[in-house]
Amino acid sequence: QAKAELEKHRSEVASLSEQLKSKDAEFKTLQLQCSACDDAKLGAEEALLTARSSVAKVAAEAVSASKAVDEANGRIGILETEIQALKTEIDTANEAILEAQSRATVAEEEASTTLAAAEEVEARASELQSDLARLKGEAHRRDLALQEKDEQLSSK
Repeated sequence: QAKAELEKHRSEVASLSEQLKSKDAEFKTLQLQCSACDDAKLGAEEALLTARSSVAKVAAEAVSASKAVDEANGRIGILETEIQALKTEIDTANEAILEAQSRATVAEEEASTTLAAAEEVEARASELQSDLARLKGEAHRRDLALQEKDEQLSSK
């Protein structure tokens, strides 16, 4: 947009330059034709000054537009650098995510293995508890049988 404005201003400067040249020529012709006509001369001089002022104004605007384009290009360069830095950060973050996912998968597999081992230990502990209860029952029955035999022997 700034470039389009710059081109527009340049076109206006060229047009006004052409107008200025035309007014200069007109002024000289009038000067040669009518040296007695001061009013016409003053009007032409005034038009020439106005044209020169317009040219100077448009030239100043063109310089200002050019500076604005340069500043915009500078900002664009900065933004492009920042975007590249952000892309690099995103790539790094994606790599970290993939690594974390990989570690999570390994941890999940290890947890699954640990859980299976814990279930096996729990099943074995249950078997051992059952065996212990059975052995306690058997030991209690034997104690009772021994007590009974002791009582029988004592009573004889």
